[in-house]
Order: sequence, then C-alpha cells, then structure tokens
Amino acid sequence: MNDDELDEIEVSALQALKRLLPNEPGILLAVSGGLDSMVLLEIFSRLQQCGRWTGPIVVAHLNHGLRGDAAKADADLVLEEAARRSFVAEVRTLEANELHEQSRGSLEESARQQRYQFLIETARKHQLAAVATAHQASDQAETILHNLFRGTGITGLRGMPEHRNLAEGILLVRPLLAWTRDELQHYSSMRSLRYCRDESNQDSRFTRNRIRNETLPLLRQTMNPQIDAALNRLGAQTGELVDCLDSLADDLLNRSSLELSSSSCRLQRLILAAAPTGLLRHMFVRLWIQLHWPRQQMTARHWHQLADAAQSHDASFTLPGAIQLQTDGSLLRLVRR
Repeated sequence: MNDDELDEIEVSALQALKRLLPNEPGILLAVSGGLDSMVLLEIFSRLQQCGRWTGPIVVAHLNHGLRGDAAKADADLVLEEAARRSFVAEVRTLEANELHEQSRGSLEESARQQRYQFLIETARKHQLAAVATAHQASDQAETILHNLFRGTGITGLRGMPEHRNLAEGILLVRPLLAWTRDELQHYSSMRSLRYCRDESNQDSRFTRNRIRNETLPLLRQTMNPQIDAALNRLGAQTGELVDCLDSLADDLLNRSSLELSSSSCRLQRLILAAAPTGLLRHMFVRLWIQLHWPRQQMTARHWHQLADAAQSHDASFTLPGAIQLQTDGSLLRLVRR
C-alpha cells in the first residue's frame, strides 16, 4: 500500500497525528467496539501497513459491567479485530455494580472517569506516550450543547480540544474530530468493517442520548439543517479565544506570584487589581488547575468572589476544598487546609 491508496479520512487523520505527535510515539487506541472506534482501529492498521505510522500500537477496551452478554460480545469483537491486525490488546471488565457504587449520582460521569483511569494505567503499563480516542464532529456538537445546557463558561463552549494532557507524560489526541458520524459510517461501509451497536445509546435517561437522539434532530429539522457544523465552528473559534485567554492569564499569574505550592500561594494583589475582571476569573481557574486544587464544587459565584477579592484590600472567606482566602493590603493569600 502507498500513500496514493489512502482514503481521504485516513489522510486527514495522518495529518492530524503528524501535527500532534510528530515523533510517532507509541500509542494506545481506545476501542469500544462501536462504529467510530473500529474506524480508528482500521485507520491505524492501514497507516501502519503503508509505513506512515511506525510507533508501537496497543488497543484498550473497558467493559463497564453494565450490559451483560452484549458487553462481552463487544470485548470479544475488539480482541478478534486487534488480533487480526497483530495489535496487542488489553481488556478490563469492571465488577458488577462497581460503577453504580462509585457514581455518586452520575453514572455517565463515573463511567467516563473509570474509562480514562483505565487508559492511563494501560498506557503506563506499556510505556506509551499517547492515547487516541475516536471522538468525531457529531460528538463535538453534542458535547458543546451538553455543556451549554449545564451552564458552562467560555471554556466549555470550545467542546473537546483536539489534544490535551491526560496525565503526566501522556497526551490524549482526537484525530477524527473533523469528520461526522455519517462520514465515518460511509468509510466503515466501504471497508466492510465489523462493529457493535450499543442499545444503551437509545436510553433517554442519559443526557447525552437525549441530545443525540432528540434535541439535535429537532434542531436540524426546525432551526438549522447544518447545526452540527455551526456548533463545531463555534467550538473551534472559542478554542482559539480560550488559547489567547490562557496565555494572558498565565502571564498575569507569573507576574503576580510570590509563592506557589500545592498547599498555599501568595500573589501581589495590586498587580491583580489592575487586570480586567474577566481575566482575573480566568487566571484563578488556571491557578486551580496548576496547583491541582479541586474544582468540582467551584461555581461561577466562587470565581466572581475571587476576582472581587483581588480588588479588595480586606477580604477573607473559605472556598470549597477547605481553601482559605485572605487579602491584606498589597497581598492576597490562598491556603489549602
């Protein structure tokens, strides 16, 4: 096989990979057995065959233990297709009810956290520097709407970034974000790919399913037939603005920092007070990320409260995660107790 024989989607994925992973490190493919992930598996197989991907490839599949025999059939398919392509495959099955016990009210979020933890552990086991998922443009549209309905800030409007740090030394990449579910379906048909259909994707109890099966079809029919593309453009443009805002916020944090540690920080309040309120809020979010402080319970009100405190010479309050703020003249202190 030569480059002339590569499909348009394969060429696009290769270009994304070369941009995101120029050194072609070892990569872990997250493969559920569904349409999108089986397309991802096939693309990497063909790139390897034509010599355009030379790094080690390992396949990872997590059975959440929710769908009985159907989930076992998914795992069996992934193992078979990985073996047919001579890829090493790692499959893990969660114990019955394990996901429910750890869900704390959101089964979707618990499943997501378990999946990414499994991918991190498997990548480290095989000493792989990257993880690839099969998220595509239709997923992106659903994600942006989902974030909007939950009351997201500007960062949520960017949707899923093309790449992000999954863990120390491990990069998560999404090489198929430029392609829709229908386009991947066409590719699958052309390649006669085998894949599983997850009936739980029709379960309207899950928010993502309602957005995919009810909300987006209604919007396409009554508002804009190209709503998916419009949402993806919004995400791309917002991503560019967020990157600029990140840079400005990081610069402000660096200029104002006197001390930064996992348990405390001291900032020069007078430098912060001269910054726009919106930039201050974003800087504090970046600070929380940098110090690995918990953000789950931080609301818009808390970020506003932090920005207001930066402009006050006498403020004192406690934030979620037992983080104490105090301003004293020209100094702003944050201590995590």
